[in-house]
Amino acid sequence: MARLADTLTESGHNVTFLVPIIDVARRNQLGVRLTTDVLVVEQDDKARQEHIPFDESMEAYWTEETDSSNVEDSIKWFFDGMKVGCENFLRDKNVFDLMKSRNFDVAILEPLSVCGLGFFEKLGIEKTILASSCANYDYLFRHLGEPNEYSYVPSLMSTKGEKMNFFERLENYKVSEGMSRGISRMFDAEQKTYRKYLGNNIPDWRDLLPAASLFFTNSNPYLDFPRPVLQKTVPIGGIQLIWRK
Repeated sequence: MARLADTLTESGHNVTFLVPIIDVARRNQLGVRLTTDVLVVEQDDKARQEHIPFDESMEAYWTEETDSSNVEDSIKWFFDGMKVGCENFLRDKNVFDLMKSRNFDVAILEPLSVCGLGFFEKLGIEKTILASSCANYDYLFRHLGEPNEYSYVPSLMSTKGEKMNFFERLENYKVSEGMSRGISRMFDAEQKTYRKYLGNNIPDWRDLLPAASLFFTNSNPYLDFPRPVLQKTVPIGGIQLIWRK
């Protein structure tokens, strides 16, 4: 997201980089270099009391082998952190008022959360763009209208490649579905939160996701697993690289 912000800033656009703090240990790892209008939403006292062990959980996450038996439990800490972060973000009414006064044309967010989609809907921003930092988020495909080809496209959490036997394909399906169940529960919880603070008229997240104008993916069609996509899915892999002039 930081690189996208800097790319737009470099092209002459007025960009506001909005950063709700979820992991306090990474408070200063914002990543932006050119964008100067950075709005950081700090954790309030209530959020700080909800201690989520990000460092310990992330260390275990990178070293354990994930399969269909533990895929949901392996990232529960992330789900818990995002719920706390959404509540903390929307409690700050000053942030909403400030953002409302700027009359944005477009909002870009990573679909690891739907809290921002509800926020942007309340702001009245009609054009939204989803931007994935991974090659794909397979839990999104069904909501965007794209097929999930379990037989030859590995899940985000899969340990197999594109060549799978029958049992590996079944496992790929079960891993993908497990991830989707966990994400859906988190999104449902975030929906309750954004309706609590922004109003019950904010649409269901299942309607907000497919309403996005574009879906940027951090992928390269020459390198990544081929899959059928809609025209609004745009691969931007490599945008984070700094080219020598």
